[in-house]
Amino acid sequence: MIPFSYNPRTKLEYGPHKAISAGEYIAPLGFRKILVVVGQHSFENSPHKDAILASLEGHGIEYSILKGIRPNPELESVYKGANLIKEEGFDGILAIGGGSVMDAAKAMAIATYYDGDYMDLALGKAIPTKAVPVICIPTLAASGSEASDSVVISDDKRNLKKGLHSDLVRPVLSIIDPVMTIGAPRRVMAAGAIDTMMHSIERFLDDSYPYQISDDWALDVIKNVKKALDTSMENPDDLEARGALCLLSTLSHNGLTSLGKKGTFLVHPLQQAIGGFVPSMSHAEGVGVLLIGYWEHRKTSEKGKLAKLANALFDISIENEESCSIMGVARYREYLASLGLPTTLRGLGATESDVQGALRYFASLGTRAIGYGKRSLCEADIREIYRLAY
Repeated sequence: MIPFSYNPRTKLEYGPHKAISAGEYIAPLGFRKILVVVGQHSFENSPHKDAILASLEGHGIEYSILKGIRPNPELESVYKGANLIKEEGFDGILAIGGGSVMDAAKAMAIATYYDGDYMDLALGKAIPTKAVPVICIPTLAASGSEASDSVVISDDKRNLKKGLHSDLVRPVLSIIDPVMTIGAPRRVMAAGAIDTMMHSIERFLDDSYPYQISDDWALDVIKNVKKALDTSMENPDDLEARGALCLLSTLSHNGLTSLGKKGTFLVHPLQQAIGGFVPSMSHAEGVGVLLIGYWEHRKTSEKGKLAKLANALFDISIENEESCSIMGVARYREYLASLGLPTTLRGLGATESDVQGALRYFASLGTRAIGYGKRSLCEADIREIYRLAY
């Protein structure tokens, strides 16, 4: 293992119906005036909305609500929130929603203390130095943003979708309540679980070292996500399965499954690049589809780990690793289809022009566009993965 520093920092309050007592958990942290950030419709239509807001009021917490965060949050919403925080003097942000809402809130948190172009932070031209504390109540088991150090924002004008990592954006508190996920459409729930899997799949596929116990944790997360998803698809009212999905979402993206590794992601940047040209593309569905392209491209060169992934997901046990890997990617494609999810970039609304735009973006980064060492993807690799996923 390589040396590491790990401080997850996020306090977790887990349990059914905890969200409606949000004020009970937020007030002891000293917050007295918060900006509540929500999506376009889900919170407004939530049967829990009034109880959550009443709990804040009952614990002496003032709030204002910023509505309308779209999927794949756009830069303008970040500036809008940051300006509100500065003008009104909010001492915290409460994000109630899925990954897009939580990411938007986290971006507002650091944009409040950065007067330049926010995308400077995402592009590594500047480093965030301070953030408004963020609290999360996730309404979907998917992104893991409720405990991660990452945030992804889109800039439609520049066809950019970029993420950054900073411990400053790790939420100080997240209330994980599976009841809040009831009502999500089946396709959204399924895609969310694929996103959760992908966070540990990416970490598992990264280079390992002797005694890499985080690889075992990653495979356990992947197996249990599939198990809980299959149960939830059959019985959407099973709170135990929903609760497992929620907790697995958190654990899959808080760094636990890559302790002692570099944790380099290769599939996520591919989705972000093409997502900059297709803002309507679901991030979760996009990474799910692009894993097909990546797996097909690397089914031989990474056969050892991909065979283990096939075994974890589909219980495929073949002595020949390459055959196991090949069978695994075929079964994975079938599994996405069985969940009602797209299996091609075309099915997600991408055109050849969008693919070419993403390739131009990677070409501007140099010949080694993603990653490092033997696993890095050069421009030719990226072109082939997009082709196989298209």
